[in-house]
Amino acid sequence: MMTNENKGISQNELNNNVSAVGQLGERPSVRFEGKMGGMRVLIIGNSITWHAPNEGIGWPGDWGMAASAPEKDFVHRLCAMLSETYGDVSLCIAQLASWERGYEEGRALLDRMYDTARDFAADLVVVRIGENMPRGSAPACKPYFDDMIKYFCTNPNVRVVISDDFWHNDARDEMIREIAEENGYAFCQISDLEQDPRTMALGEYEHRGVSLHPSDYGMEQIARRLFETVKKNFEF
Repeated sequence: MMTNENKGISQNELNNNVSAVGQLGERPSVRFEGKMGGMRVLIIGNSITWHAPNEGIGWPGDWGMAASAPEKDFVHRLCAMLSETYGDVSLCIAQLASWERGYEEGRALLDRMYDTARDFAADLVVVRIGENMPRGSAPACKPYFDDMIKYFCTNPNVRVVISDDFWHNDARDEMIREIAEENGYAFCQISDLEQDPRTMALGEYEHRGVSLHPSDYGMEQIARRLFETVKKNFEF
């Protein structure tokens, strides 16, 4: 049932019952992959970016939920596209589900959990986050969201791509677009993808929340749009 509180929020977001708590289990919230050379790419995300195995919800993977394999999630598809065009890619993944729920702690939380991602000094920062933020938090959370991005922009020549959310949330998506415009970040729209049911893993997983996450097809579309945004806006 749609209430005034839920107006403008995707029913898929409302139905997502994958907890924002404990998405990585005991794992650190930052990991590094690939050669430590070439283009340094930092991807900031949540379960769509990386979720550890969780038998309780029938999720066996240690990559972007609900891709069928690590090389099929948007992170690794995007990095493959970047590598084909620009050469070697060094990847840092920062899983910020903890920040999404505790963003009001500000930099204290970021320093405690994500300093290694900040010190990575990425050439390209991809911000693909927001779905776990408390309902109704936007646009009041805008200063925190804005500062979170700046926290990771330690390279003076950094380029930033920021997307709206996979499950649309009108207030939050508009806030994200404003942040992009105000800071000169490249903006990538993906919030229309859920209109195509093929972009979700419906019927592939028994758990409702897992199945609402991007399918291999959905992950490919996200990666493709991000890649095209990079190509259109930046030179490396």
